[in-house]
Amino acid sequence: MRVSIVGLGPGPLEWIGPAAIARLRTPGARVFVRTRFFPDLDRILDGVKWDSFDALYEAATSLEEVNASIAEHLVGSTQESVLAVPGDGMLGEAVLEHLRAAGAKVQVIPGVPLGIGALAAADISCPDGAQMVEAAALGGVGIDLHIELNPCWPAVVTGVFNPRIASDLKLGLQRVYPAEHAVWLVRHPGLTDQHVERLPLAELDRARLELDHLTHVVLPAVTGYVPTGSEYGLRAIVARLRAPRIGCPWDLQQTHQTLIPYAIEEAYEVVDAIEAGDPAGLADDLGDLLLQVELHSEIADQSDEFD
Repeated sequence: MRVSIVGLGPGPLEWIGPAAIARLRTPGARVFVRTRFFPDLDRILDGVKWDSFDALYEAATSLEEVNASIAEHLVGSTQESVLAVPGDGMLGEAVLEHLRAAGAKVQVIPGVPLGIGALAAADISCPDGAQMVEAAALGGVGIDLHIELNPCWPAVVTGVFNPRIASDLKLGLQRVYPAEHAVWLVRHPGLTDQHVERLPLAELDRARLELDHLTHVVLPAVTGYVPTGSEYGLRAIVARLRAPRIGCPWDLQQTHQTLIPYAIEEAYEVVDAIEAGDPAGLADDLGDLLLQVELHSEIADQSDEFD
């Protein structure tokens, strides 16, 4: 069965390409939209008979269940199906995996990514690119933590559609971003009711804005050597300490051999903190030991030994 995924972009009708409009008007095809709560649907689908999958959202207990049900419905159709979705049709579109697993022949007619619309609304330039991820993917801890952003690189988090998601997102982001880091909350980018609000990350879930599936968060890069909870930040600091000509003179002189006493000393201090039952001291001493690991790794990387 052939299924076409059509990306509707962030919302403005003018941003939808002619190829997408043509596919939505494919003769004999059944047209579905992920949700009827999308701007200008009546104009986009003027003259086209269509159905939405909003009922699945109301009945399902998880987003994964919604996507599986959508795929099952599309694959089970005897006609060619066209599914219109917010965004570009690829990034964050989990229904694709379910369709392909079911053996459907899938073609994507891409639209403007949701994150691009949010970046434009916030007027954030990204000459080296940006990270884009769904808000729901950033929750969880331990083995359930699948994605962690690099705070040294701009990012857009899409789909911040209710206060609970905003609260979970804030807690997840504060693992690697300072609480005072300024972010942009963008609702309906490119539309006449576009709203852009700049606020500290710690206040993300306190915004008075009504959130929906076209609300996104733009995170500028953390600049300078601001302490974060990110391994990327730690590696950047150690690389700066060991950078030829501009690094720290002491760090530049070190070798695996000269650092042996410090590895031993820090390891003993970790043991002392454990035996003393001192969690705060253990955190400090593990940090000191981790710095030794990072220094050895950077030295080895510079010598093409390992990384």
